Amino acid sequence: MFLLACVEDLLPLLIIGATSGLSVIRGGLIACLAAVLIVAAATPRPRRLLVSDTEAEETKTVEELSPEETCSLFSYYCSYEWLTYVILRGCRKDLTMDDLPPLPSYDEPSKWLKKIKRQRLKGGKTFRTLCRLLKTEIKGMMCWSSISAVLDFVAPYSMLRLLAYLENPEDAILHPALWVALLFIGPMSRSLCYQQYIFTATRLLVRVNVSLVQEIYQTAMRSYLYDDSIVETSTEGRPKSSRSMRDSAKGAPKSSQANITSLMSYDVDAIYNSRDIFFVATAAPIATTVAVIFLYRMLGWPSLFGVSALLCLSPLPALASRRVSRIQRSVMRATDVRLSKISEYLNSIRTLKYFGWEHAAMESINEARGVEQRRLWKRSVYAAAISMAGDLLPMMSLLVMFSVFVLFTNDTLRAATAFTSLSIMETLRSQFVWLSNISKASAQGAESLRRVDRFFDTAREIQHHPEGPLELKNATFRRTPIAAFRLHDVSVRFRPRALNVVTGPTGSGKTSLLLSLLGETVLESGTASCPRDVAYVPQAPWLQNDTIRDNITFFSPFDKARYNTVIEASGLAPDLRQLPAGDLTVVGEKGTSLSGGQKQRVSLARALYSQSSTLLLDDIFSALDTHTTTLVYDKCFRSGLLSDRTVVLITHYPAALQDAELLVRLDHGKASTVETPSSLPQALLQRTRCSTPATDTDSLSLGNPLIVEEPLDVPSEPTTTIAPAHEQQSPQVSRIAKETSATGRVPRTLGRLHPVNFSKHA
Repeated sequence: MFLLACVEDLLPLLIIGATSGLSVIRGGLIACLAAVLIVAAATPRPRRLLVSDTEAEETKTVEELSPEETCSLFSYYCSYEWLTYVILRGCRKDLTMDDLPPLPSYDEPSKWLKKIKRQRLKGGKTFRTLCRLLKTEIKGMMCWSSISAVLDFVAPYSMLRLLAYLENPEDAILHPALWVALLFIGPMSRSLCYQQYIFTATRLLVRVNVSLVQEIYQTAMRSYLYDDSIVETSTEGRPKSSRSMRDSAKGAPKSSQANITSLMSYDVDAIYNSRDIFFVATAAPIATTVAVIFLYRMLGWPSLFGVSALLCLSPLPALASRRVSRIQRSVMRATDVRLSKISEYLNSIRTLKYFGWEHAAMESINEARGVEQRRLWKRSVYAAAISMAGDLLPMMSLLVMFSVFVLFTNDTLRAATAFTSLSIMETLRSQFVWLSNISKASAQGAESLRRVDRFFDTAREIQHHPEGPLELKNATFRRTPIAAFRLHDVSVRFRPRALNVVTGPTGSGKTSLLLSLLGETVLESGTASCPRDVAYVPQAPWLQNDTIRDNITFFSPFDKARYNTVIEASGLAPDLRQLPAGDLTVVGEKGTSLSGGQKQRVSLARALYSQSSTLLLDDIFSALDTHTTTLVYDKCFRSGLLSDRTVVLITHYPAALQDAELLVRLDHGKASTVETPSSLPQALLQRTRCSTPATDTDSLSLGNPLIVEEPLDVPSEPTTTIAPAHEQQSPQVSRIAKETSATGRVPRTLGRLHPVNFSKHA
């Protein structure tokens, strides 16, 4: 209504020589309408309690609302005044997270994760999924870009009419004040519309980031991840064969962790950096059409030569962008290699420091970085060529157009026509600059979209075995779909609430069997069932950078009696008494402050403390010395502590082989024997008794003397001290260490541990 009133009453006043004026009543009405609009635009929006999409009971209080949700329309669309207090606070002090306004309710990450998952279920590639997810933002971007493209020509048209008025004032119809005002209003309005486009595009950027990163991370956490999860595709679009993937993996190391990092950083950035394709798709056609019409009205048919030159030369940036896309593909491969090496070396930083391999690692990383930089340089050269083409093409077309107009027509090139043509060609030039820039970004974004699609296509969700007893029936497993080794046709039903022992030579698939029970391998055939409450102790202990107590309780309620029982059973009580902070000692990253045996026992204590009915223990005695192994085994497996729990233990410990109710022997991925120890040949038990667990590698590596403590039921006496490790070195490897002179008392349990050896000397 306000616009109609202005056109009806104010426009006649702009006509030169108009006799009618504006009445007082009509002027007052227009002033009142303007005041109402100003007040409405400056008034904050009502503070509504927003209801969550998932739970109707969850509402936001007034204090939790973001200023973006309640600011005025003028502040939201024009001034962004709702951010002023953050800027002023940042001028006075360093900003913290508490100084930032709360996130708007419609931008909560959990909502966008659910939305993108719903859109993903509808099918299609990632690009179509994002278009469906962000259709409102895309429509807003295209709307604002279209309006800004039209408003781009308000200033050139106003300049044309103003220069025409200065050349010949007698022919003017409208007052020049209108054109002077439009010279200010046009660019100002165009700037407001373009800033709204930027605001909407930035919101789209944030939502693409939060949606894709969450989806990739959740998919990675719930799926099998292999070293070649992001593989190159063949020319037909099919993934490469297993043989070709293994061959390509020999050239450069790849890790799934590096691939995921690359996806969530480089690829997601490249995808949302190509968002301006929607601006070019709408603004460029509109601006080109208006410019051609404008130029034809001013210059006539010579303008077609300039436009034709633009059309003929415009495919050059697009052709160059295809080359940029291929180079970008090689850049991402080089980036994956570099990140893989960095990840590998960071995980092995202690080993690198210990052996002094820092320079070799740096040379390897620098070599990978050099390959990446050479490809980045090549990409930059092509990008610079595209940018130069975008700048030069409009100038060349302008030169062609003016040359044809001057040489082949009898018209005079007037100042109004020349300056207006320059302004219009500058607008066209900006559109071509946009086109050249977005061609580079879209080429990189398209390649990143293909990589993300390959990740989602190859990610296989972890197979959750049906809940039931711990059992395998004719099951065949592989670690990865392309792994050569597999567990073949394994059938075993583990005894509930009993000790089940898995044994076999190195590389027979013992660890793979436990991982298969957990669902961490690929089930090719057969069936498997597993209880839901399972505690797993890997051979390489996993510890958090936290206290020993928190690593053992692991977010479970603290029960002091149960905790003390677990500490005694795992043999950690003497170790904790030696630590100044006791069980409140921080173990460091990956347990670096503990020895190998201590880390293994903390990991075992965590499983014992849990309420899980099933325990899967992977060679927990491998890092313990003989005395500690005996202590831990007696207190854990012979004390009744695990009498009501199903235990699957991988070990060669003789006592465990005798006490087990079920013994599974693996050989080359097959369960060669599945029987109770009573039916085993005595020769097998005798051979296995000689295979004692490995000594604590941390004690030997430091060269400290090995201390053999007395049994708990024997009074304290001087300990038996064997010669240091360097005196025990011998070129011959034997099962029993060379006897040396010692002082002290021989433990009573020695005869029970090695009955075969004592029977031979009897």
